[in-house]
Amino acid sequence: MSGIHDFFRKHVRASAVGTIGAISLVLGYIDQAINIFTKFQSWQLQALGAALIVTFVVMVLMSFDKTHGRQRISSQSSGLSAPTRQFGTVEIAEPEEINIRPPTNDGRVFLATNIDPVVLMDMRKGKTSLHGDKAVEPYLDKWLRYRGKISDVTAVGESSTLWFQVESLRSVAADLKDNSVASILHIGDEIEIEGKIVRIRTHGIDLDEVEILAR
Repeated sequence: MSGIHDFFRKHVRASAVGTIGAISLVLGYIDQAINIFTKFQSWQLQALGAALIVTFVVMVLMSFDKTHGRQRISSQSSGLSAPTRQFGTVEIAEPEEINIRPPTNDGRVFLATNIDPVVLMDMRKGKTSLHGDKAVEPYLDKWLRYRGKISDVTAVGESSTLWFQVESLRSVAADLKDNSVASILHIGDEIEIEGKIVRIRTHGIDLDEVEILAR
């Protein structure tokens, strides 16, 4: 029993000694710190305090900015949707780009000779009817000279139409101004005509007031 009392007495004594040692160590550090600070003048301590305050404020602002930035990016990401196409806008060539020649003496405005009917038809490819109409609108009521081989001649009442087969099963329909020549034309005849463009479709062009220039 006396052995147990001796153990606890020694243990308590060692704890007390350790506590006193720790307190002495802390007091020593505090004393050193006080000695260090007492060596500074008041303005130096004020400058040090101001620097610490500025550093603290900068750290807080940087932390806020990073947090706010992540939230903003997350919000933008959640609001993204699939790319949308812009409707109602069609790129239409300017007059100088569609090769329109100056008006003739009788007021006719011709397309340049390098404008092929197939080029006009292709302007409607991949477009809705509305967008296709806007794309070909600058060409309507302009005059076109064309040379090709007749694929058919049709007549409705007193009106006759010449048909020219072009590539990809597309056609040029030419309503004659003078119907008297329709009866003397045959499939395969190659002729040159000029007429006013009244309609441009994906698979055909309609000309009106057509005149035969050469056979």
